[in-house]
Amino acid sequence: MSSLFSPEENWDEPLQRTVPAPAWLGAACVWGPAQSQGSKRGFIHPHLKRNHKPVVMIVDDNDKALKSWRQELVDAMQRHKPVKALDCPVAVNIVLYVPRPRAHYRVSGELKPNAPLLPASGRDIDKVARAILDAGQIARWWVNDARVCSLTIQRRYDDGIGERTWVFAWEVDHPGQLQPELPEVIDIGDDDSND
Repeated sequence: MSSLFSPEENWDEPLQRTVPAPAWLGAACVWGPAQSQGSKRGFIHPHLKRNHKPVVMIVDDNDKALKSWRQELVDAMQRHKPVKALDCPVAVNIVLYVPRPRAHYRVSGELKPNAPLLPASGRDIDKVARAILDAGQIARWWVNDARVCSLTIQRRYDDGIGERTWVFAWEVDHPGQLQPELPEVIDIGDDDSND
């Protein structure tokens, strides 16, 4: 019987290992809290009727915040889109950075030694991934989010740098293909909303 994990798997190594860059590596960053897509709510439209019956409208639970955040992500993705939307297997790596709760710090501002290393709560990362994959299709990173054959999503503490979401994508042609090396300079967008 074969094992699900290879025997030489080293769980102490970082998750992100890299290989030389392919022809295209998409990298995009958007500042602020990541938004989820998938939780729905319904309401009866006050003016619409079909066959003399009220019409129920279904929308995302956080529709306004989701649309705004996703548009920022689409704009960031379009700055680094491929020449042509990918119509091949694609790997995606998502890293969500969230702020640490104040309770993790001493009064002096120093991080408590027993503070957790990883956040154990937050938005459902599968629903955040759904919003990001749809944004990738809108931004023309891929022709359809069904092209994504490998998806890694991680939530980490921002440690004072700022709440943000990083998205990386690249073409893959074999299972287990590693994330390519990043270029030395990546445009991470503008944190100032007054522009």
